[in-house]
Amino acid sequence: MSATLTPPQRGADPPPRSRRSQWWLLFVLCSLYATFAASAAATEVLNLAGFDIVAKTRAVPGVFVAHALAGSVALVAGALQLNAPLRRRHWGLHRSLGRVYVVAVWVASAGGLWSALRFDVSHLSRALFVAAAVLWFVATTIGFDQIRRRHIARHRNWMVRSFALSLFFLTFPPWVAALTAVGIARPIAYPTGLLLAWSANLLAAECWIRTPAARPALTP
Repeated sequence: MSATLTPPQRGADPPPRSRRSQWWLLFVLCSLYATFAASAAATEVLNLAGFDIVAKTRAVPGVFVAHALAGSVALVAGALQLNAPLRRRHWGLHRSLGRVYVVAVWVASAGGLWSALRFDVSHLSRALFVAAAVLWFVATTIGFDQIRRRHIARHRNWMVRSFALSLFFLTFPPWVAALTAVGIARPIAYPTGLLLAWSANLLAAECWIRTPAARPALTP
C-alpha cells in the first residue's frame, strides 16, 4: 500500500548534536568541491572563448562544462535534502530542491557518460567511469519514479543511493592517492580507486538505509 505524500509533522525532536555536526561537515565538503567544479567549468568557458588561460585538457570541453556545473548543483542540493529540520520547516523548498537535484543529476550523469567514452584512460577505467554514470542516472530516476508513485520510503532509499553516487566526486581522488601512497602502481591504483569510490559509497548507503539508528536522520 502506498503512502500519501504529506508534509512532515512539525515539532519533532531536533536531531542529536552529533548528527548536526556530521551534516554540516558533509555540506561544507560538498560546497567546497562544488565551488572547485564550478571554477573549473568557468575556466573552461573562458578558454573556449579564446582567453589565454592555462586549462586542463578536456576530452569534450563543452560537455565537461555542463557536467561540472550540473554536478556542483547536485552536490549542494543533495546535501540540503539530507537536512531534516529543513524538510520539516520548509516542505515546499524540499520538493523544489528535489526536482533541481534530479535534473542536475540527469545532466551531470549524461555528460559524465559522454566524456567517459572519450577519456584517455585504460579500457577498464573507462568502463568503470561509464558504470558510475549509468548507476547514478538509474538510481536517481528510480527514486524520482518512486515519489511520483507516492512510495515515500522507497523514494528515500533510492535517493540515498543516488546521493552516495554523487559523492563519487569527493571520494575518488582520496582513494587513488591512498592506493598510490602505499606503493600500488598508478595503472592499478587508478581503476581500483574508481571501483572503490562508487562501490564503497553504495555499501555505506546500504548500511545507512538498513541500520535503524541511522533512519531518524532521514525521517521527518
